[in-house]
Amino acid sequence: MKLKLLVPSLALTALICFYSFFVASGQIVKQPRARLSTTVPGNSPENTFYTFSQQSSPYTALSSPTALTTATWDDPSLTVTLPFPFQVFGRWASQLVFDGLGGEMFAVNTMSQDTLPLIGPYAMDLCDRGYNTSTMLSPISYKTEGSAGSRIFKLEWKEAGSFYEVDSLGSTNAEMYISLQMWLFEGSNRIEFRYGNSLIPNPALFYNGEDGAIVGIGMFNQARDLLSAELLSGAASAPQWQSGGLPQPITGTPAPNTVYRFNPPGTTGLFESGLSQHLTAYPNPTQDGIWIRSASTPLVGKTEVSTAHILDVQGRPVVDFEVMDASSQAQWVDLSFLPGGVYLLQVEGMSGSMRIVRY
Repeated sequence: MKLKLLVPSLALTALICFYSFFVASGQIVKQPRARLSTTVPGNSPENTFYTFSQQSSPYTALSSPTALTTATWDDPSLTVTLPFPFQVFGRWASQLVFDGLGGEMFAVNTMSQDTLPLIGPYAMDLCDRGYNTSTMLSPISYKTEGSAGSRIFKLEWKEAGSFYEVDSLGSTNAEMYISLQMWLFEGSNRIEFRYGNSLIPNPALFYNGEDGAIVGIGMFNQARDLLSAELLSGAASAPQWQSGGLPQPITGTPAPNTVYRFNPPGTTGLFESGLSQHLTAYPNPTQDGIWIRSASTPLVGKTEVSTAHILDVQGRPVVDFEVMDASSQAQWVDLSFLPGGVYLLQVEGMSGSMRIVRY
């Protein structure tokens, strides 16, 4: 039997807890080494970076994929290079890195960067069902499909088991499982979690007494403190943005053919209509502030200077500044004094807004 040193609730650790290892008396013991430094902000459609929607689409197992695992696994340490640059929370990533639980991964250029976006299609302690017998039954694999410019990177967990069932059996193969895929879309930076068949007759054992798995996207610093998170909660059949507090799992298991879709700003036209054609703001999300540059000369009418406002989600101005036209260099706007959250950038005389996220 394997042993893990666990904290009381998986809901507090599934997305935010990763492990260091040591061997004691021939048994693998896992110790939490990430910590929760903030609660989940009160998310709603108007103050999240991503726009969430749910669809139904036939689940198809990958055909002739590239194997990412070649042996049984639990808490795998794996790296896969993405076939195209991809943004998560507005940050460019060139690789996915498994560095903890089996149902989540960092999307980074390097693990030494200051912030570490994490994608959690099924953030729980997934494990190869054949771990106890060294017979791989739950391969992780990937495949890229489509033409350059509109490719889709697909990562698949095939019949992944739960550590808790594996641990309870000791020397035999686990039977419960879930199949799922994560799709990353080139160009749009859209993320989809797609769920296939599952066999979970004993959810209490599979989820270790929790209601289900944590599903969503988070941002960590190098100390593995959770800086921000956009997570789903409620019934797996119709989840909504988590309303705040400590991270919670969805309730139940997504039905086969369920798709959870996360669209970043600019793919829905909701917040960047018009304004993004005239202004760029980076980095976004940001921790300290943003650089603003005009893409047109002059920006508005015939003037060379325009007044801009950053508003909170209630529409109240929190920062006012002047935007120069494109003949000027990019200018710095300090946001370090603002609470973490989502804000709107607007320019007088222009329609539309641009979403700015401070974490």
